[in-house]
Amino acid sequence: MSPQQPRQKITATPHIWRPPNLIKPRDFLYGDCVIRGYVSGIIGIGGGGKTSELQVEIAAMVTGHNLLGIQPKHPFRVWYINLEDPLEEIERRFAAIFKHYKITERDLGNRLFIDSGREKNFVVAHQDRNSIKFDDDVIGDIEETIRENGIDYVAADPYVNSARFAENDNNTMAHIIEHVWGGISDRQSCATSLAHHVRKGAPGHNGGYTVEDARGASALVSSCRNVRVLNTMTKDEGERVGVERHRSYFRIDSGKMNMTIAPEDSEWRKFVSVDLENATPDCPSDRVGVVTPWQWPDAAEQFTTADLIAAQKAVREGGPWRENVQSKEWVGKPIAEALRLDPDNKTDKAKIKGALKTWINKGWFKQVSREGEDRKKHPCIEVDHEAHEDTVTWSSRAAKIKSDRERETKLKSARQQAAAFRPVEVGKAPEGIACVYCQELTDRPVLKIRDGRVPDDRPGGEAQCLHWQCAPKWFMGEAFPAAKATPPSQGRIREWATWYRDETHRRYTENRLDASELDRDLRDTLQKEVSPELLDGVFKQVMDLALAV
Repeated sequence: MSPQQPRQKITATPHIWRPPNLIKPRDFLYGDCVIRGYVSGIIGIGGGGKTSELQVEIAAMVTGHNLLGIQPKHPFRVWYINLEDPLEEIERRFAAIFKHYKITERDLGNRLFIDSGREKNFVVAHQDRNSIKFDDDVIGDIEETIRENGIDYVAADPYVNSARFAENDNNTMAHIIEHVWGGISDRQSCATSLAHHVRKGAPGHNGGYTVEDARGASALVSSCRNVRVLNTMTKDEGERVGVERHRSYFRIDSGKMNMTIAPEDSEWRKFVSVDLENATPDCPSDRVGVVTPWQWPDAAEQFTTADLIAAQKAVREGGPWRENVQSKEWVGKPIAEALRLDPDNKTDKAKIKGALKTWINKGWFKQVSREGEDRKKHPCIEVDHEAHEDTVTWSSRAAKIKSDRERETKLKSARQQAAAFRPVEVGKAPEGIACVYCQELTDRPVLKIRDGRVPDDRPGGEAQCLHWQCAPKWFMGEAFPAAKATPPSQGRIREWATWYRDETHRRYTENRLDASELDRDLRDTLQKEVSPELLDGVFKQVMDLALAV
């Protein structure tokens, strides 16, 4: 592939009308940030979480598991190119992710590809005095690898190490992104992500780093379909939510928004430390930070209905209470006293402000205008609808928190039950004997069942075994998730796509093409062979293939 190509004469292309449902939709592989055929960007300070975030997202895409609150459509084939760390360090990071999220070799299949820029040359371009020189051999090798391995997603981390040029040269950066990575994404029908650093120094925005703080900012914005920005939690934000080690948290925002986003509206992550248990006589075991989902706490959900009733009572007994937190008559002061909080403490003040915002939106308090001692009108807060124990309902998130707590209590009891059967542990299940919960034949530690569910005098009482990992859920009486249905072969999908194209042409020539009817016919055909849980995904695969030609 050479950048010097014959010039193609520019002519106007007539538009050919197509029904909207025949236009191929954008193929989002992961949330709205990884799109087939496009380049995406992720920026942040060094050590701020870019690499860790990318690697957990990759683990989610390769396994098809929901690890960070985003459910991939199905497992994808991913190539992660780290241009900074040695291969051993990359493997160390992924090992920690796999351990924390309980990902097995079977979950990965053969879909993950990892390379280090320290061992292979991934420099696709360099700048000399007069122009940019592209390395066609390196670019060709990358494209050939993507094509031969059916790669869906490529991540280059950090992007700057894939080229040699002045980072403050926006035109050069844009040309490299568009010519190399954009071209690869387009020609190989894959998605690409580029990790990039912000410039040195403090952020240029009070709300933290934005895309404008990236090195070569305008080039990144114009050349990438989507850009995300990472910001470490500030000390003030940590005090507001009462977390220790605020630097263990970071938020992710859309880089194409030139405005400050409230912390509670951002997507948050938390680092947890994972012990690889790989100690040797000479070296302690490695501890690696792994990114996990974290949600900015909803202040109102930290209070009970009784707290709301007490807050209304305190506000009703005095006043008028001001809305302004700087006022001596701030409404938060009587609420703080009723709930035994300190209105001068940053964390407590944030809790009160957040709870009031929610309570006002739900109609428990209202904003009014009242005359003060200075005979001027001031915004004040009063009780609106009176709360009672039987009139306050849980929000969906609060109900989930309550449900999770109840389940955790039940799970803790089940673990204790399972632990009580440790004396009958056996090192390995007898040959050919599966776990009674997951029905898998593995060499994981098992225990024999002796709780009365499989008495000794019943057939199979002696031989049935249970994995230690499965024991808590089995003692809780939970059903094992149904096995995933087998997807149809790629050959069968091609046959359906051919049928769809042929039918479209035939009905069009017969002047009776109805796209909605044709889609229904395709679904009816698929339902005869495809299980319900896979139907939508297979339908989309067939449509993508049919419309690609």
